[in-house]
Amino acid sequence: MENVRNCNNSEEKFFCKLMLKNGSSVDIHGDKELNGNAVYKYQDTCVGVEIGDLCRCIGFSAFYCFKELESVTILNGVTYIEAFAFSNCRSLRNVIIPNTIKSISDNAFSGCKRLISVKIPDSVETIGMSAFANCTSLVNISFGRNVSTIGTFVCSYCTNLKNVKLGGRIKEISGGLFKNCSSLVNINIPSGVGHIYAQAFYNCFSLKSITLPEGITCIDAYAFYNCSSLESITIPKSVVTIGKRAFADCTSLTIIDMPSTVKLIDSEADVFVINIKK
Repeated sequence: MENVRNCNNSEEKFFCKLMLKNGSSVDIHGDKELNGNAVYKYQDTCVGVEIGDLCRCIGFSAFYCFKELESVTILNGVTYIEAFAFSNCRSLRNVIIPNTIKSISDNAFSGCKRLISVKIPDSVETIGMSAFANCTSLVNISFGRNVSTIGTFVCSYCTNLKNVKLGGRIKEISGGLFKNCSSLVNINIPSGVGHIYAQAFYNCFSLKSITLPEGITCIDAYAFYNCSSLESITIPKSVVTIGKRAFADCTSLTIIDMPSTVKLIDSEADVFVINIKK
């Protein structure tokens, strides 16, 4: 048995089971937070993890670079996944995230190159920076309806990402959120979004269509840079500013319906690099 440090002086115990390559399993017992000290020696032999319902927090770098880990099941009861918890688990294919998780922190699943699909439950409210960045096999990601804060670069460099569902409580598309998601073809922006930050869709060169809802006020620099398959776009009347080179190198873009009240941070030529229809 392994001991896990107590993060809040509680006597409550939790259960975690590790499945090893040789077919055996190891039970980990401790207090509410599971950290890397408890499981580190199984880094090269662990292929599966089941985290029990008495665990409340999967700690910082708990399973960082567990290169043989293929499957993670998190039972109801866990509320936080801390930074780098499963980062660079290059064999990880399946993750079950329960409807008790409230927060997924920075880089929690970054570099999980075989992860194909992620469903973020409605219980999640915040997702940290680069949480799923560089998951190069990721095809589907669904954000729960109560996610209100998504950090920068969360899905950046997910080069096979094709299907995205954003929840209705999101108020902004953060910087670099879908940067270099080169397989993304279309996406619906929720009606409550008011700001598209810099490089949000940078180099999404398969993106063919996007609907910008009324209510957006700012489209920042390089937001849609090199979206070379995008053919047309309608800028909502609510938009006040469009940043430097926001639509530059969108070589298929021939029609832009843009209100005359929009203030361009740069010249039209630098923002769009095409002929504009107003």
